[in-house]
Amino acid sequence: NYFDCEIPRPVFLKELKKAKFAICVHGGGYDPNPRFTEAILAGAIPIIQHSPLDGFTSKFPVVYIKDQWTPDALSPEFLNQEFERLRPFYEDTDKRREVLRMLTLDYWWDQIQTRLAN
Repeated sequence: NYFDCEIPRPVFLKELKKAKFAICVHGGGYDPNPRFTEAILAGAIPIIQHSPLDGFTSKFPVVYIKDQWTPDALSPEFLNQEFERLRPFYEDTDKRREVLRMLTLDYWWDQIQTRLAN
């Protein structure tokens, strides 16, 4: 059965680095979207559903689907448009560096310090 086999992590990460997009469904544990960070680190654009975490995820170059995970939500036209819109955040060195910085503790500590100072 196809769903019974597990892809070894190194193989998964290698394939993720080749992808333009990564569907990142909500988990349910402590990390509600565990593939989100992996996708960004690998250079794949996360596709996520709107959630209460939009305040966090909206800072990143991601694609939101409008409602449900359906083929219509991920049409080739929509994905091509989103790829062109977000491409600079994955190809431009300065923008890419900033996106990766936003994944660090230092970035978020600076955000907290700034909010506390105001």
